[in-house]
Amino acid sequence: MNLSQKDTIAIIETTLADSILNAIFLESFPGKNLKIISNEFVLPNYKIAFKDKQVPIVSYDSTLHNPTFYPIPARFCGEAFQFKVLPDQQVAICLLFRGTGQTADYTVRKSDGKWQITKRFFGKF
Repeated sequence: MNLSQKDTIAIIETTLADSILNAIFLESFPGKNLKIISNEFVLPNYKIAFKDKQVPIVSYDSTLHNPTFYPIPARFCGEAFQFKVLPDQQVAICLLFRGTGQTADYTVRKSDGKWQITKRFFGKF
């Protein structure tokens, strides 16, 4: 299975819309707007929506830059760290949020023209 840009965006949007992940977002990033880091899976020209707003695609994770070495509030930056096509028409995606050390691993499958979450796992690093 080859994923189109439309499929890739739809998979990311499906995972970001997960109510369990959103409960984590609400606690960790109250009132902050999500940014996504561009990489080989998310290109700078992608139009990804989260909570009916277009998400800025940025070239670096500002969470990693802290010149003062003082504790700073977590920044709401996410990255699609892994994107893998699996057997049985499924796709695995791992989202990484360095600001809180949160990971969200999903398996999704397309059903009736729409991507659906079939498995989820949350972790910390």
